[in-house]
This record gives sequence, C-alpha cells and structure tokens, in this order.
Amino acid sequence: AVVALGPLGGAYVEMGNTGEAIQCLEQVMSRLGGGGGSRNGGWFSALLSEAHLLNGDVKKAHELALRALHVTRDTGNWYGIGYAERILGRIALASGALAEAEGFLCDALRTFDSRDARFEVGRTHMGLAMLGHARGDTDAVAGHIRQAVALFEALGVVKYVARAEHVGLECGLAGY
Repeated sequence: AVVALGPLGGAYVEMGNTGEAIQCLEQVMSRLGGGGGSRNGGWFSALLSEAHLLNGDVKKAHELALRALHVTRDTGNWYGIGYAERILGRIALASGALAEAEGFLCDALRTFDSRDARFEVGRTHMGLAMLGHARGDTDAVAGHIRQAVALFEALGVVKYVARAEHVGLECGLAGY
C-alpha cells in the first residue's frame, strides 16, 4: 500500500489537490509507524509538508519538513534532502523569513545540482525567482526564470516551461 499511496499522494500534490494528497500521505505515514523513518518515509514526509503548505497550514508544513530533512539526512536520501530543503525554503518565504528562505533554497539548488537532477534544479530556480520577487529584485527573478525555462525546454517538459513562465508573470515579468 505504501508503494502505491506514496507516489499517488505526490501526484495529488503536483495537481494541487491538497485534500487527496494529505489523505494519501497521512495513510502512508501511519503505515510507516507514524515517524516515516525509512529512506522513502522522509521523502513522503516532505511531500506531505508541501501539501500542508499549499493548503495554508504553514506551521504543520514546517514541522513535517524539518522531520523530513532529519530523516532524509539520516538515511542518505539525497533526493529527499533536496526536496525537504526546497520546501523549507518555500515555507520560510511564505513566513517572510527571506534570509532563511535563501539559505534553504540555495542548499536545495546545490543538492540537486550536485546530482545533475536538472528537473529539480529548474523547480528550485522557480522558488528562487519567487524569493527575488519578494525582495523586489527583478533581475534575479528574470535570471532564475530564464534558467528554469531553459532546463525544462532542454528536458522537453512543456508543462513546466509553462509553469515557470507563469511564475515569471506572477512575479511581474512581462518577458524575460
């Protein structure tokens, strides 16, 4: 069940269906004994954190993301580490803690870049663009959006090209 529900919950997060995502991922965490201390449990905790952030529960998201980072570091799950770092950056951004957001987002970028995880590098650039927007740094926004779009185009991920362009528009870019 965990093998099926975990990725299903992740798919719901991607679609923005937070209710279904939380339901699936909480079942996963329950089946893992609540702690999610396994290699994939940390990643599922990070996904659950993102679902709670998208649902507006910043406190719960932060708690789960910290747990995810701890578990993924303990188990050596580099993908989960980067995911937890990125979600912690987004949580800090949502809380207005811009220096903390920058630290976590840059950590995530280094984690994903060190493993040539170009898709996740692109997603992290979108988070850094949002940070640039919060700081009023149009040049940073444009630079990160350009990098994200270039990565997604090279990977042939049209949906994410559009998402990156949308983030650029939300950040006030007419073009990049």
